[in-house]
Amino acid sequence: MKITRAQKDAVISLLKEKFDEKQKVANEAYLKNNKSKIQSEIKAFIQDQDKLESLLTSAKEIVRKWKDNKNRFTSNEMIINYGWDWRETTKPINKYSEEDLIKRVVYPPIDTPNYTKVERQLELETLSKDFDINKFIKKYLDN
Repeated sequence: MKITRAQKDAVISLLKEKFDEKQKVANEAYLKNNKSKIQSEIKAFIQDQDKLESLLTSAKEIVRKWKDNKNRFTSNEMIINYGWDWRETTKPINKYSEEDLIKRVVYPPIDTPNYTKVERQLELETLSKDFDINKFIKKYLDN
C-alpha cells in the first residue's frame, strides 16, 4: 500500500497533536507538583521588581533636582557631568502581574520523536501488506 502525501501529513499532524496533549498534561502536573516553589519565585520577582521601580523613581528625583540646580555642580573646583537625559515619560520597567509570570513559567519538555524520521519510517512501513496505522501511532505514543 503506497501512502499519499496527504495521508502522511495527517498521521504526522495527529502525532503532533497527541504529543501536545501529553505536554499540556505534563505542564499541569509540573505546576501542581512545584506550586510552592513557583509561587515563592514569583513573589521574589515581584519584590525585586518593586525595589527596582523604587530605585528608578529615586534616580528620577535626583536627576530632576540636578536639573533644577545646574550651577550647583559647576564651579572652578568641581565640574560634574550629570548628562543623564532621563525622560519623565519613559516607563523604566515592565510591570508583571502574577498571572503574567505564571504564563512565563518554563516547563520541562517531554520527549518527542523526530517527525522527519517518523515520516520516513511511515513510508517504509506502508510498503508492508500487514501495515496497521493504529499500531504505528501507538508505537510512538507508548515510548
